[in-house]
Amino acid sequence: MQELHSSLRAKIKSYIGFAIKSRAVVIGTDNITRYLKSKIPALCLIDETLSENAKKKLISHFNGNKNLITIDNLGELSSRDSCKALAILDNNLANAIVKCLESTQNIGAV
Repeated sequence: MQELHSSLRAKIKSYIGFAIKSRAVVIGTDNITRYLKSKIPALCLIDETLSENAKKKLISHFNGNKNLITIDNLGELSSRDSCKALAILDNNLANAIVKCLESTQNIGAV
């Protein structure tokens, strides 16, 4: 996977920050799978280093939906070092993140 340009990285980091401040985010694989029992988030970002079992768990819930995207250094982008999975609940923020990722052709759909 290609490295994101620093300005796009800063944009994505700010969008994730907005989502966290507005409480429109679910962090962690277990929390996301619990959330998926009632609703589907607008976007789910997973870190490249997420374990295979956790990836399988999330993939099974999304069933090939393009809302599940692999990204490098998610912990840095979310300002939480141990963050490996993050679901964005707000559609507008999710669309903004996807547009940034699409502009670099850096989407690694699982």
